[in-house]
Amino acid sequence: MVRGLYTAATGMTVQRNKMEVLTNNLVNAETTGFKRDSLVTSSFTQVMLQRINDPGVSVFGGGQVGPYSFGTHIDELITDFAPGSLEATGKSTDLALEGDGFFVIETEAGERYTRSGNFSVSGNGYLVTGDGNYVLGENGRIFVGFGDFQVAGDGTVTSASGEAGRLRLVDFEDTGVLRKQGNSLYYAYGGGGPPPA
Repeated sequence: MVRGLYTAATGMTVQRNKMEVLTNNLVNAETTGFKRDSLVTSSFTQVMLQRINDPGVSVFGGGQVGPYSFGTHIDELITDFAPGSLEATGKSTDLALEGDGFFVIETEAGERYTRSGNFSVSGNGYLVTGDGNYVLGENGRIFVGFGDFQVAGDGTVTSASGEAGRLRLVDFEDTGVLRKQGNSLYYAYGGGGPPPA
């Protein structure tokens, strides 16, 4: 009976998590730069359970329970980085990436990455995200001033006073190292940063 309750509980937990992921995907479907998530699950025939008294957990010793043939387990949460649809806004601060790659953003927590290009100009003339984080170029923050500016296909930013820099764009061989931080920002988990430019 306990095995049946445990099996039902693991199934309900997985379904609850699937609903949370689906709800988050629906709520953010119209958010610029949002990437949908998917859960990967497996049955306990592929997962080993450990008893509470396994070595390192209890002073009583013990061992593996062994394969357990019922229940489900969440293996991982996968983000789909397939490019979304592009929409022309007519604003010079709205940028988009065709194909792979990420803009590099300077935050208080360090460099973050985004595919969301709905930027603005800060009160001091720098290109920033909606949260006020600086968009980075190959030589640091990009100063565009307060007039019009243009961004060429290669990422070169030109303002009224001349070339302001070139957007720093990065790509990851394995996007599985990226974790969501919020506001369409990602960070590299486990030291798996982008390859050097």
